[in-house]
Amino acid sequence: LLPGARNSRVYQQRWVQAVDQLRSSLTSRSAIAFKYQDAPSQSLSSHLYLGKRNGEWYLNEMSQRACAVAGSILLGAHFVQRDDFLTIGKSLLETCRYLHQSSPSGLAPNVVSWTPVPGSKNVTFQPSSDHQQSEVDRVGYWAVDSRYTFRPDYAQGLLIAYRVTGEEKYRAWAWDLFIALRQHCKTPFGFAGLKNTSQTGIGDQHDDTTPPTWAANTFKFLYLIFDDVHRLSLDRWITTAGGHFVRSLQ
Repeated sequence: LLPGARNSRVYQQRWVQAVDQLRSSLTSRSAIAFKYQDAPSQSLSSHLYLGKRNGEWYLNEMSQRACAVAGSILLGAHFVQRDDFLTIGKSLLETCRYLHQSSPSGLAPNVVSWTPVPGSKNVTFQPSSDHQQSEVDRVGYWAVDSRYTFRPDYAQGLLIAYRVTGEEKYRAWAWDLFIALRQHCKTPFGFAGLKNTSQTGIGDQHDDTTPPTWAANTFKFLYLIFDDVHRLSLDRWITTAGGHFVRSLQ
């Protein structure tokens, strides 16, 4: 997508088509929840989620990997100069932020489902228990996989968002993520994931596992958000989910 790159016009056209299809077929806004006694005030608004398709059925289920999609859209929107795509990327990242903020641990579940605005999609999943319905009433979604496993996608999205927009709120969100990691995942001998992001204060129920690459991606992205913006500039370096930075040939 880099301007001046070989065949960049063709790739830009295809990328724009892909994001247009993603917007029309895979995204949906959540129905507004009403019972928010302890939730932050901004939870009263509807959030933009990224689902999947299985034929005519819309799979209203989103994993943390969608936060990397938010970053990819923001970076692509920067190169093709599409403000409407920039809005999509920001909205998806705000949802990722909300999933973290509304969790008691400050860390989002691996996978969540939500109830889309009535009439918007032919949805697949509905709350199947009183507990799931209570989660919907409280925060507008329910956890399908409650674990936290150090996925780097949210941190990567925050890095790209800050580098593209320069908005300081993304640094603040990154700092909140770091504090939550230190508070709930730190152990006497390192860091460990959580079995349930909604349970705190009882040893945090660590799962005794640490991905071998988490420091090379999650912590690297967090570090770079607070580092000099000219170091590993996204105009000259391409980042991967694994935390690798590859120099552009342009």
